[in-house]
Amino acid sequence: MKIGNEQPALKKIQDKPKLVGKIIDYKVIKENGKERKVPVYIGQPNKDIDPDAVRCDYYRVYVDEFDHYKPKSGKNIGIWDTHNHKTTSELHNKWGFNSYYVRNVTEKNNALNAGFDEDLLMGHIKYTNSGYSLAPPADYSMYHLNEPFETESLSKSEVISLANDISPSKLFIASYKIASDWGNYCEDYKDVLTQKANTYMMCDQYYDGGPFCSNDQRYYWAWFSSYYGYNRTPTNWIHLYIDGEDNDFYRLFWKANDFKRSTLWLYAGNKGDKYCDNGEVLTQSLFNHYLPVFCDAAFKNGWLRKFVKRYSYWYKCPDEFGDPCWCRDNNAGWVLDSIFYEGIFEVH
Repeated sequence: MKIGNEQPALKKIQDKPKLVGKIIDYKVIKENGKERKVPVYIGQPNKDIDPDAVRCDYYRVYVDEFDHYKPKSGKNIGIWDTHNHKTTSELHNKWGFNSYYVRNVTEKNNALNAGFDEDLLMGHIKYTNSGYSLAPPADYSMYHLNEPFETESLSKSEVISLANDISPSKLFIASYKIASDWGNYCEDYKDVLTQKANTYMMCDQYYDGGPFCSNDQRYYWAWFSSYYGYNRTPTNWIHLYIDGEDNDFYRLFWKANDFKRSTLWLYAGNKGDKYCDNGEVLTQSLFNHYLPVFCDAAFKNGWLRKFVKRYSYWYKCPDEFGDPCWCRDNNAGWVLDSIFYEGIFEVH
């Protein structure tokens, strides 16, 4: 049986399925360098098999095709898709995201219509000439504030005032600095956390420069947790392009599990690099390439459930060989005879 990326194994069966049911699709297969179209049936092909009639001229192969992910119970994966590479419905129903970052009423309504829980939507806070504004202007269980001190967008007193304005909702403050970095604001951020119980820190650094993991931000995650407190750093950002390019997704989910975290957020915005956001938009092709890699890492680390469409491919040994067991004995000569759709299955 094909599971994940494994190749399907041929399985000996007792009889060929009767071609009952209806044709629901066609698949183009290549045999001996030539393509041909094979119908896909749906029905109950095995119902009349005689269990005593052992035959060696047919094999069945199970082939799985990815269909969708669902979030694992107790896990939350959020996404900020700044340029709407995918619809909210596809992100929720196909790729398994259950938290979503919203910047306006339209994005909020789209997310709710797609099935996102309103309590798992993160509201955007927009900087203005006079300070900030909440976009959309609605009550959310959590809001995101992007690097207020690094960008010199808000003062410490303004951040505290903002936390008061949205209370009891949570304010997640993103930062990419630790104490050893030049020009850090760690003491100011910690003072905000001390004064306001509804404030939390998120790391949005995508490389570390630390001594143990030179290509990813695990060192920063550990520092944030130690300095700001475990309970005040419940989640962090992962970058779709930067962490994808460095092949970091698996080890970052592993680190989140090691920290006993249950929430992570994926930033799918500007392409950027390890050192700065250069404003270059993440292309659709890069998004399409790295999103399945990210979700596969989430699945393999216990954050997503994976579901596949399963087909049974039935192969026959041609009569021209004069021996029904010739293909089995020589491991050659099999010809695809028919395909049956088996349904949707969860794989582990």
